[in-house]
Amino acid sequence: YWAQGNIYAARLKPNMVELDSDVKTLAELPTKGLKEGPYMFERNGIYYLTYPHVENKTERLEYAMGNNPFGPFKIAGAIMDESASGCWTNHHSIIQFKNQWYLFYHDKDYSPNFDKARSIRADSLSFNPDS
Repeated sequence: YWAQGNIYAARLKPNMVELDSDVKTLAELPTKGLKEGPYMFERNGIYYLTYPHVENKTERLEYAMGNNPFGPFKIAGAIMDESASGCWTNHHSIIQFKNQWYLFYHDKDYSPNFDKARSIRADSLSFNPDS
């Protein structure tokens, strides 16, 4: 998965450096305000595609859900609103460790006047019963 104006997806060959399918544009996802850094994970047979999207001033992390890693996806909402510090929160990841899900992202806690020297944050993540 990668983004540059759209979110794109393709299968990789076993060597993990060559494509093994045609590139698919995930056209059902936002284009205006879309930034880099999409992230995909699967939970209970549902594929969650997460991505940074600018709705107002800076990014918030949004997600879409589908039954197939290549879509179609239905936009489901925001995981995290814009950062109060104004830091761009892209390049996130979501993992499960010992039955708890975590969202990793960055902020500018240790460099409030320069948003490029970012610090890593981790928050526990929970799911609604229907997702």
